[in-house]
Amino acid sequence: MTPYPEHRLTTKQIVVFFLLFAMLFHLDKVILGPYAPIRIHDSFDAEFGRYFGLGNLILKHGFFSWNPNMAGGMPSFAYHFGPFHILVLLSIIFPLWLINHFLVILLMALAGYGMHRFIREFTDTPQQFALFGGLLFALNSQLQISSLPFVPFVFVFPFFFLCLHGSSNASTGPALASRFFWLILFAWWSYPTLTIAFPVLHLVLIFFFTPLQKASRKQWLLQFCLYWVGYSLFYIPSVHTLLDFIPFQHRLYPEAVNLSIPAAKYFYNFLEYTWHTIFTQISIRALIFPVLIASIPLIIISREVRRFAYLLAFFIIIAGISGSDLAGLYAGTFLEKMETRLSIYLVPFAMTLYGVAVIKTLGQQPKKIRYICMSLVIGSLIYLYNLESFYGINAQITPAFKILNALVALGIFLYVNSTFLAITTSSSTRKITRNTTWVLILIMLIGMLGISKFLRFVAMENKIYKRHFESHSVFREIADKAKSSPLRVAMIGNRPSIAETYGLEYTGGRGPLYNRFYKDYFKLLVSPQLMRDPKKKIFFETYNYELFLQVRDQSHPEFKYNLQPSVRDWNLPLLLAANIKYVISNRIISGMNQFATSVRIDNGEWYDSNSPWTLKPWEITDRMISSFELMRIGPVGRRREPVRYFIYEMKDNFQRAYLASEITVLSTREEVLESLGEATIKDLGNRAYLAKEDAEGIGDFPVSEKSQLEIPAPLEFLTYEPDRMTVQATTQGPRMLIISNNYDPKWKAFVNGQETKIIRANHAFQGILLPISGKNRIELIYSDPILPWLFITIPFGILLVFAAARLYEKPSNLMNDAKSSMPARHMR
Repeated sequence: MTPYPEHRLTTKQIVVFFLLFAMLFHLDKVILGPYAPIRIHDSFDAEFGRYFGLGNLILKHGFFSWNPNMAGGMPSFAYHFGPFHILVLLSIIFPLWLINHFLVILLMALAGYGMHRFIREFTDTPQQFALFGGLLFALNSQLQISSLPFVPFVFVFPFFFLCLHGSSNASTGPALASRFFWLILFAWWSYPTLTIAFPVLHLVLIFFFTPLQKASRKQWLLQFCLYWVGYSLFYIPSVHTLLDFIPFQHRLYPEAVNLSIPAAKYFYNFLEYTWHTIFTQISIRALIFPVLIASIPLIIISREVRRFAYLLAFFIIIAGISGSDLAGLYAGTFLEKMETRLSIYLVPFAMTLYGVAVIKTLGQQPKKIRYICMSLVIGSLIYLYNLESFYGINAQITPAFKILNALVALGIFLYVNSTFLAITTSSSTRKITRNTTWVLILIMLIGMLGISKFLRFVAMENKIYKRHFESHSVFREIADKAKSSPLRVAMIGNRPSIAETYGLEYTGGRGPLYNRFYKDYFKLLVSPQLMRDPKKKIFFETYNYELFLQVRDQSHPEFKYNLQPSVRDWNLPLLLAANIKYVISNRIISGMNQFATSVRIDNGEWYDSNSPWTLKPWEITDRMISSFELMRIGPVGRRREPVRYFIYEMKDNFQRAYLASEITVLSTREEVLESLGEATIKDLGNRAYLAKEDAEGIGDFPVSEKSQLEIPAPLEFLTYEPDRMTVQATTQGPRMLIISNNYDPKWKAFVNGQETKIIRANHAFQGILLPISGKNRIELIYSDPILPWLFITIPFGILLVFAAARLYEKPSNLMNDAKSSMPARHMR
C-alpha cells in the first residue's frame, strides 16, 4: 500500500479557510447587505417575521403569554419556540437581514470545520480527505431543503459531537468555557420539535464508534443523557404549553396501516419514496450521487465501506418508513406526534461520511476497480432529470429548461466527481506532484462553489430582502392606525408574514400549528375556492403548514399560475367579521372596489431616501449592479424590484370587539359552521352563533329580531396588549360582546370588576354576556399560572449541559478507543 501524502494544516489555518470559504460562497450577502437575496420559503415567510413580531411585543410590553399576531392568536409558547428564544431577542437589537446573513455564513463555516475535524478524529482519515469531507458537507448543507438557519444541528452536528466527545477536550480553562458556550448556544438556538431526530443520530454514532470500548461508551452515554435531559429542561415551558394546546391543535397525521390493503402496496410505496426522494434527490443535492453509484463494487471488497454503508442504510430506511405510507405504523403511539419524518435531516450527514470513505478507499484500489467505478459514474448520468427538484414547484418544465437542467447536472458531475476522482486515483501513486494535486483541488473547489451557488440562487435564495420587507411605507401607515384600535390585514398573493415585520396582525399565516377552530372558520372564509376545485380542498384539509387566502396556488407574478384574484374567491362577510380592515394584494382584485372605501397603489421604494449612513456602502453597490441592463429586465429584474401592492380599505369591516343583540343556539358545532357560511354581513353584526355545548349560562338572553341593532354601537379600546384588553361599551338592553380573538380557556373576563364567563362564539371566537344596560367596562386577561414557575427548570438544564461538557477522560484513551474501533485501511 502506498502511503497518502500528508499536507498538514494547523487548526487556525483550517478555521480561517472554512470561514473564508463560507464568506466567498455568500459573497453576495457580504457586499450587498440588505440588498442581497434571501430564502423566503420556510424561512422569512414563517420564522423571521415571527422573531420580529415577538421581539417587538417584548420591547413594548415585556413578558407575555399570548401572541395575537397571526391566525386569531394563540399561546406564545405553543410553537417551535417562545418569546425568549435567542433569535427573538437578537431581532430586538439587529435587523433581520443581518441576523440571517451572519447565521448562514457561521453555519456553513461550522459545518465544514466540524465535519473536517470529525472525520479526522473518529475515522482515521488523512487530512486531504477530511478537508474534502468538510468542503462537501459545507456545500451540501447549503442545498438541502433543511438548509435553514434555525435548524442548526443540520449544520453543526459534527462540531457538536466534538464539543462533547472530542479527544482534545479539556475539563478546565478556556477550552471548557468554549465548549460550554457552544453547547448552550446550540440548545438555545435550535427548535426542539425540529431537533428530535438528532439524539437518535447521536446515540447511533456512540455505538458505531465504540463497538468494543465499554469504558468510552459508558462515558459518552452519560454525556448523552446529561446533555439531552438538560436540553429538554430548557424547553419545559414550551412542552407544557404544547401539551395544553393539544385539544385545539389542527394537525392531521398519517392514517394507520390498513391490514386489508396488500402489504406489497405499502412496500412498493416505501421503495418508491426511499429511492426517488431520499436516495436520489438528497444525494444529488449532497453532490454525491455518482459517488454512491460508483461505490457498489467497493461495498463488496472493502470492510470499511461496508461498515459506513450499513450506517447510511439504517438512516435511509428510517427516513423511508417515516416519510412513506408505512408511517401509519406509528398511528396511535407517541411517535405519531414526534415529527419522525424529520429523520430525513440525518441522511446528508451519513452520505457525506460514506462518500469520504468511498473516495479514500477508491484511491487504494487497482486500476481495474477504479475504471469500473468511473464507468458507473458515467452511467449515473441517466439520472440527470432528478435535478428538477432544485428548481421548486413553480418552475415551468420546458425543453429549454431540460437543456439547462442537463448542463447544470453535467457541470456538477464533471467538476465535483470526475475531478475529485482523478485527484484521489492519482494521489495513490508517486507520480503526482504536490502542486498538481492542489491545482486539481482548486479546480474542483471553483466548480463546486460556482455550481452550488447557482443552484441555491435558482432554488432558494432569489428574493431581495430590502424590496420585500422594508420598501412599502403603506404598511407603516397602517401600523400607526392600528395603535388606536386593533385591526388585521389580509395578504393576497404574497406572504402574510411581511405584514408582521411591520408590527401588524394578519389573518391566516404559515407555520406548523394553528387553532383547529380557527382553521374551521378559515375554511369557510376560503370555501368558494374549495368548492370550485376539489384538489384545493384536499390540499387545504391535508397540508398542515399553511393558511393562505389563496389556497395552494398564489397569484404572485413570479409564479407560473397566472391567477386573477376575484372578490368571489372568499366569503366576504366572514372576512369582514374577522376584523379585516385592509386587504392587500399584489394584483388587482376583480370586484373588490365596490366593497372598499378607498384603493391605493404602493409601488415600493428601490432605495430609502432616509436610510442611515451605515447602509450607504451596500446601497451604492446595489446601484452599481442595477446599472446593468441584465439586472433590470426579465425574470432577474422582476425578482429584484419591489412588489406592487393594491391596498383596499374595506367599508363594513367589524371592530375587534363588537356588540350582538341576538343569540342563535344550534345543536352542534357543525350546524354553527353551516349557519356562519350562509350568514350575511347584517346577520353577523347582530347575531352570535353558539353551539348548545358552548351555550351554558346564557340565561334568558333575547332571541327575537326586534332587538337587532340597526347601527352597531361603537366601542372604545382603553388598552390593547398581548395578554390584556380593556373595552368600554355603552349598551341599551342585553347584548353579547364578541371578540374576534381565538377562544382559549385561560382567558378571563371581568365586567365592571366582576368575573364573567367567556363563551365560545361564532365557533372560534370569544363571547361575553352584557345583561345590563348602561356603561360597561370589560377587561380580558390571559394568564397561565403554571407557566412562570416552569422557568425554574432552565437553570437546572444549564447545569446538566455544563456537567456534560465537564465530564472528562484522558484524551489519549478516547482517541485510541475511537480509532481502534475502526477497521484497518487495507482491504478485507
